[in-house]
Amino acid sequence: MTSVELYHFIYEKNSDDPSAPPDWGWYYTSSEDAFYYAGQLVQAVPISRTEIETKSNVQRESLEVSMSLDTDLAIQFVRYSPDHLVHLTLYDYEESGATKVKWKGRLAATKIGSSAITLVFESVYVSIRSTMMTQKYQRGCRHMLYSDNCTMKRENWQIAVKIMSVNGYDLVMDNNPSATDGYFTGGVLELKGGMRGIMSQEGVNLKINDVYPQLAKAVEDSGGMGVDVILYPGCDRTTTTCKAKFNNLDNFGGFPFIPTKNPFDGSIS
Repeated sequence: MTSVELYHFIYEKNSDDPSAPPDWGWYYTSSEDAFYYAGQLVQAVPISRTEIETKSNVQRESLEVSMSLDTDLAIQFVRYSPDHLVHLTLYDYEESGATKVKWKGRLAATKIGSSAITLVFESVYVSIRSTMMTQKYQRGCRHMLYSDNCTMKRENWQIAVKIMSVNGYDLVMDNNPSATDGYFTGGVLELKGGMRGIMSQEGVNLKINDVYPQLAKAVEDSGGMGVDVILYPGCDRTTTTCKAKFNNLDNFGGFPFIPTKNPFDGSIS
């Protein structure tokens, strides 16, 4: 009986907080046709993966999955890596509805290209056989902006503006609500659930990290009226910005006073 591959991605958003939102899940298949599995629509999208390998070193057992940037999953992770675990279960799915697990793992890295995102998953056995480093010792803040560890709620910082023109990566707003350059650099632009990272901001001019065809079409169809979007300010992960811009220094995740001189280089002066 013919079988196809079914990719089930789960983004764990739950925590001990009972008011936390539920997990997110995406079902994709490399088959030409969509179908339903366990009551869920499995979307047929251009998706590919590397070969499944069994190696003597479990740390090297990884699987890379690539898909278009316009898929729902890619849109969520296009600017920031997720701040909770993302799991992948890869199935063989038969027309009868029978499934067989081929591979399981969790997200270790993301690589964003001009038209596709590649998700690098490590084997589920890595978490069983080894202890992973979860925090980094660095001067800059190690927390993702608006994540649980950062503690700032993104919805408290949203600012509505109109985008009046789109030219590839370059956007023009109707006004500069921040009154300062760079306020939105490193932040996020959101339109109806889709997101793009803001690489730079000077006055009313924004540069985003990737083209946004949906936004360009909406602006074109607006007849000069512009399109409403939401902007979220960015952070350069320094103590100065954390305190002055966000008043969040108590939750700063870096170690700004790491010595610049190595005490073990043979000199104490």
